[in-house]
Amino acid sequence: MWSGPRQFYRSSPKVVRSFCGACGAPASFETEVFPDETHLYAASLDDPSLYRPTAHIFWSEHLPWVEALDDLPRHEKGLQHAAQSPAGSVGHRCKS
Repeated sequence: MWSGPRQFYRSSPKVVRSFCGACGAPASFETEVFPDETHLYAASLDDPSLYRPTAHIFWSEHLPWVEALDDLPRHEKGLQHAAQSPAGSVGHRCKS
């Protein structure tokens, strides 16, 4: 559950990020590419185990010791790049 106001920061021309104004913890990612969606960070959820991931984003930046033992799509870059790629699918995303 969200409690308290968020602060907003336009990190690039099409992206707005929100964070807790008290502690600075990241809260959400919003982009004009997905105008009806608010993407939340798993660490901000009370129980992230209630949700199942549908893809790996920024796979090109994963640490060498991280192993993904699943068959989920691996997108080398971010959501916007994945949505604009020929495959075009990034799986289910959180709706605002």
